[in-house]
Amino acid sequence: MHSHSVPVSRVFRLVAAALLAVALNAPGSAPAQQPAAPAPAAPPGPPAPASPLPLPLSGLTQQRYFESLRREFVKLDADRDGIITPRDVDLHALMQTVVIRNLSVQFVMQYDLDGDGAVTEDEIRRAMNYYLRSGMSGPDKIDGTVRTIMALDTDRDGKVSVTEAGKHTSPEMRMLGSGGEAERTRRALTLKSGAGGELTRQDYEAAGEALFRKIDADQDGKISQGELDDFRRPR
Repeated sequence: MHSHSVPVSRVFRLVAAALLAVALNAPGSAPAQQPAAPAPAAPPGPPAPASPLPLPLSGLTQQRYFESLRREFVKLDADRDGIITPRDVDLHALMQTVVIRNLSVQFVMQYDLDGDGAVTEDEIRRAMNYYLRSGMSGPDKIDGTVRTIMALDTDRDGKVSVTEAGKHTSPEMRMLGSGGEAERTRRALTLKSGAGGELTRQDYEAAGEALFRKIDADQDGKISQGELDDFRRPR
């Protein structure tokens, strides 16, 4: 299959390759030596809420920080109308879903040996035997892959179609679907709720300037590592 989603093609290829590597990873490698059990640690405190703005890096000047804010604003403005609104959150979420669905289809259709747009148990077994021919994985690995993919055969016709393949999920795909630009855009909207919940670039940069000045304790126009550490330190 060929994807026509040009803006995400690189992400598509990189993540798909990672998913394939996960699928082919043999689960029974030589056991690693168990390290000594660490001393019990104090329970961590509640995580700090994620910032609606990217934090300036150590060594960054205010001018360079503003440049990074402008680039981030362009990324968050999904529909390119010059303002950030809930519509941008929805569009980011939709495109994220499309990417994950395409990855799911590509992951399953790697077993479509005859190119008919569907995958059968026999094709999965033949392909897995080929992929694992130089590894140490045995029938258990193949059986597990068969169960995972054939579970998508909701109409019970013995084949997993492209539509059914798009329903495949995995921990890696769920990780890809969490956070991302939709979540960053949603956080950015908390900076200001004007009419219709709109955030302009001027609003975004004004909030960024206030954040920079708050971190830049000595007001020298540059963020030091110490200032950044002080800002991040729980209060």
